[in-house]
Amino acid sequence: MRSAAAFVVLALTGAVDLVAAGLCKPSSISSSSGIIATPTDASASSSTTPAPQVVTNEVINGNFAVTDPDTPSGISDFNSDGNCQQVQGPGYQGGGSTDTGCVRMNSRTQTVTPDKRQEVDYNAMVEQQLSDLSSGNTYTVRFYYAILRNDVANTCRVNAYYGNELFGSTPYFPVVAEITDGNVAWLEFVDQAVARTSSGFIRFALTCTDSGSAEIYIDQIFVSDKVDPENISDVQLSYISSHIASSTAVPSSTTSSATSATATSSTTSRTTTTTSSSSTTTTTAPSSTCALTNGEGCSLNPNVDPTVSCQVTGFLAQPSQAFSREVYPYQNTPEQCAAVCAQVARCVASAYDRLSRYCVFITNSLSSAGFEESSNGIGWSDQACWDCPTC
Repeated sequence: MRSAAAFVVLALTGAVDLVAAGLCKPSSISSSSGIIATPTDASASSSTTPAPQVVTNEVINGNFAVTDPDTPSGISDFNSDGNCQQVQGPGYQGGGSTDTGCVRMNSRTQTVTPDKRQEVDYNAMVEQQLSDLSSGNTYTVRFYYAILRNDVANTCRVNAYYGNELFGSTPYFPVVAEITDGNVAWLEFVDQAVARTSSGFIRFALTCTDSGSAEIYIDQIFVSDKVDPENISDVQLSYISSHIASSTAVPSSTTSSATSATATSSTTSRTTTTTSSSSTTTTTAPSSTCALTNGEGCSLNPNVDPTVSCQVTGFLAQPSQAFSREVYPYQNTPEQCAAVCAQVARCVASAYDRLSRYCVFITNSLSSAGFEESSNGIGWSDQACWDCPTC
């Protein structure tokens, strides 16, 4: 499965589509979230123990080992929303990890009317687009989190989504007074779900209700169909990161035993080239011809060739690409998506995903991209369908 960055607040209802695909919870699997994580004793491995299986993370930079200085959050390979910030130093270091990066998230819900009938959510979220999943396979998802502060008991927790479906949640947090980094207690979330389709966004949201407010660290996000909750601590987990600036993948991994994993060339074959944390395949740098700073959009060409695919709804058999809002802030309509596509080298088709609220793009025509029409999909148009402004 390929992954690359691109994320968002989700609706829990609505049609399942390619980019907002769902993970179906297997009935025989139960969540084991909220377990206090303890580092593995380095003496656990010995020379008589067979070398552990190495399993590569399907999430790029899941250990937050790489930072992106060109984004306000500093988070590489992920999109973020709300109050999220990459930090170095306090990251989870159990299981032999030597990486110190993690993401600090801050969320709150504020009552804005005297009768308490209206609340405004200031929730934080990180997400990444995954593609080329094995549809029907069961995937294990694990991450670690540390509660730095929680003002009101039973109002805040971390929700995990794939596409538009919630597949797991941590327990609601107890009251936690603000703590220092030296006293951080890391908790583990691990759960499973079945991938119903082959592409979608995985996102982790710190969500508060009833005037709650909390702050956490999140780290070591790992996704794979090669492990399960029972054996994930017995295999070597390899984390892959990509440096946006150099457009190359830098292997960085941790393990659940005492041995540290180093990704080989076979595990780096899934590298991505991104401009700012949002492509599922190689994404070329955006052109500087038009900054698109005013929400410019294209208009449908009334004289388009009838063989061109315009506003067709369905699924793609290949991964799509996306850009973060730091690169293109206006991604709210199909017209704006077409305007972005006009600025991206080799972009030939675009769509607006209403569930993820991002534009998505491909570099092949819809006719050659394995497009399958379905009313549950999203609306795609070849770039030839549009007349776009010059600016």
